[in-house]
Amino acid sequence: MPANIQSTYEQIKQTIDIVDVIGERVKLIPTSKGFFGLCPFHSEKTPSFHYTELLLFWLSRRR
Repeated sequence: MPANIQSTYEQIKQTIDIVDVIGERVKLIPTSKGFFGLCPFHSEKTPSFHYTELLLFWLSRRR
């Protein structure tokens, strides 16, 4: 990745809380390991979307 793009990417990561961004579309429920919510990519009634701040990682556990 070019240095100017990497620099911009790092600035965005430092100034924006990804939980706030995700929370604009998904009602997040805090847990001990991160956040759960209804997956924005599937129609569902049971939360399968998981986000962990520690790993900066999200996952949809729909089967």
